[in-house]
Amino acid sequence: MELNQLIGARIKKIREDNNLLQKNICDELNISKNTYSSIENGKTKLTVEMLFQLAKCFQVGIDVILDIDQKQNQSNIHNNNVVLYGVSNNGKVEFHLTNDFIDNIKKKDS
Repeated sequence: MELNQLIGARIKKIREDNNLLQKNICDELNISKNTYSSIENGKTKLTVEMLFQLAKCFQVGIDVILDIDQKQNQSNIHNNNVVLYGVSNNGKVEFHLTNDFIDNIKKKDS
């Protein structure tokens, strides 16, 4: 199974665990049912922005959507980049976030 499909399946499980309909999420995010369905089916590659919007909608961290085991997470700062390592059910996942990206997220939250 591809990464998009794994993430889509995880999003679907979170939605169902919270007894939400696709329509609830579509209304909250102002997207079409086709768009949301393609996310759950793994046909759409999620943008970082959409990932954060979904996390906010479900009131969970992105680590929950990505199914990263927090006990095994590590992070490093190298050349102004923050590198997060996590382990999901399908193996190692690595994310690279620049400090500028993190600063922009902090500004949006304030």
